[in-house]
Amino acid sequence: MTRKLDPRVGRSTCITAQIHKPRRKHARWIIGIGAAPAFTLAVSFAPPAQALTVQEQGWQVANSKCKSGDAKQCVLRDQLSAVLKRHGCVYHDDGDWWKCTGAR
Repeated sequence: MTRKLDPRVGRSTCITAQIHKPRRKHARWIIGIGAAPAFTLAVSFAPPAQALTVQEQGWQVANSKCKSGDAKQCVLRDQLSAVLKRHGCVYHDDGDWWKCTGAR
């Protein structure tokens, strides 16, 4: 048994779909344009990324090599730890990293 669709229903559905399709695109475009300045403003208030100092980078390299068993790197890591402490940096045990504040 085949069903015949009422041609008026089919036409009205197509016409409705064509009418609403451009509106959706336009709404998305407006939302996208509105979101761009908000995102830019949020990024501008974010603190700038801080690059690691040479001592911090050297400490990370020496620490990883020390953990793999290189005794010379353990001595170098300890020397760099002393330098970082003199500069006012604080060591964090929870992830083997240094927090340095102030002028670097």
